[in-house]
Amino acid sequence: MTIRFAPARHSNPFTAVVVRNSGEARVWNPANDNGPVAANDEALLADTLRHFGTHGLRAAQTAAQSALAARALGDETGFAHWRAVCRMLDSRLAKTLCGKSIGSD
Repeated sequence: MTIRFAPARHSNPFTAVVVRNSGEARVWNPANDNGPVAANDEALLADTLRHFGTHGLRAAQTAAQSALAARALGDETGFAHWRAVCRMLDSRLAKTLCGKSIGSD
């Protein structure tokens, strides 16, 4: 019995893009590029990493709930801080904080 090796058509995604665009130089943005964030704010980054270390994958949801709790208490500074933490973890969830409340599921 003979075995025939048939590699995937485009095993390397980079060469697949180059072959399809054969002549155009394109710049592809990273898929996880969430736009500008306060990247130079080391204190916010440290708080976000500490929060993620404590809460794991639910860190963004927890930060959003903390932001809403701060707003309910009238603490706009706390709301802005927790929204910034949430934005660093999940920008789409942070955008919903201004208009909607976050469920506790």
